[in-house]
Amino acid sequence: MQRLDKNQLTNLLQFKNEDIISRFTDMYKIEAEEINDIFTETLKFLYISQVPGVFIPDDLLIIDKMWHNMILFTPEYHAFSKAYFNTPYFHHVPASKKEKEDRMISAKKDSKKAKEDYLQKLEFLIIRNLRLFRSRNR
Repeated sequence: MQRLDKNQLTNLLQFKNEDIISRFTDMYKIEAEEINDIFTETLKFLYISQVPGVFIPDDLLIIDKMWHNMILFTPEYHAFSKAYFNTPYFHHVPASKKEKEDRMISAKKDSKKAKEDYLQKLEFLIIRNLRLFRSRNR
């Protein structure tokens, strides 16, 4: 498993952008505290998504919405990508048609195994997030 740099996370969690938050507030009419939590969770997700196989579970699609919102501020997103990920653009790559088809075939072939695989990936994602949260709050 790829090891991530905790200093990168610490730096990443310092990122703020009023315009991203403001647009998200206008779109979703969510309380400011909750939007700030969603923004923070999105930053943590971006950090762990450097590990292959990490995905946004359906229950957390609001993180995907925040990421899309960030990307719309293109010049700022380019600067963010360079500053925090050392790349001109930290790509948002959804599942391909083939990946979705493969998941459907797997689910039809062995729904129990497909569910176990999904839960294993979800467990990895949740445990990784809990470790990040705990290490950040020590």
